[in-house]
Order: sequence, then C-alpha cells, then structure tokens
Amino acid sequence: MIDINFTIRAAVAADLPVIEKLLVDSDLVPVELAAKLDRFWVAEQSGIIGVIGSEYAGQAVLIRSAAVQESARNGGVASALLNQALSQAKTAGCKFAYLFTNTAAKFFSHRGFEAVPCSDVPAALLASPAVTVCCCATAVVMRRDLA
Repeated sequence: MIDINFTIRAAVAADLPVIEKLLVDSDLVPVELAAKLDRFWVAEQSGIIGVIGSEYAGQAVLIRSAAVQESARNGGVASALLNQALSQAKTAGCKFAYLFTNTAAKFFSHRGFEAVPCSDVPAALLASPAVTVCCCATAVVMRRDLA
C-alpha cells in the first residue's frame, strides 16, 4: 500500500455532483444521497477522491456508497473512510455494522467484517433504498461487531 496525503471531512451539498460521478464510475448506484448527506464523508486531495456513507437504525449502521477514485486506490483512503464511518457509528451507540458488497468482500473481511445471511440484517436496514434499489441478489452481506 502506498500512503497518499488526503483529508477526510463531512460531505456538503456542493459535493453531490462529484459524489454521484464517483459512485457511477465505481459501478454503484447513487440513491438518496441528498437526503442522507449528513451521514456521508469524503476524502479530499485536490478534489474528492473517496466517499462513504452510513445509515443508522437503532443499534445498527449500514455502511453504504463506499468508493475511491481508481487513481487513489491502495493508498489508505478506503480504510480511513471506513474507520471514520465506524467511529461515528460507535459514538452514536451502534453495536453492529452491516454492508452489502459485490466486489470488496476481501477488503472488508480484512477489516473485521464477516459474511452473514441476509436474515441477520435488521429489517429497517433491509428496507433502505440503498439496499432495495442498489443491492443485487448476488451481493455478499457482511457484519462487524462494534463493541
């Protein structure tokens, strides 16, 4: 891994077009971004190079819309964004983090996530458009204990 210099900050409305493009370029569907923007973080280095979002439901958090610009991958950006999202979730009282992935199961498993059946995910998270619209039947469902 090559470390690159970047900063992480809360996303703002002016970031929406760049976040949407980054998600589309990463083969992700940008759904309900504006409505959930208060739970998104971006990584910057002369512009936005990464993004991650969270949705809370009780003591659980859904990690969603995680993407890093191809030229910035393997530089610690994804790990830093994930750590930020998980730290905020833990501070908010979440005990478990869930996610759905089609391409990054290995990345997340190296960061403490384990594959679980979809039935383990709280109903409120399963009802999120980030899941119902964006996750295909072949997605790997993963969970991490935040305690």
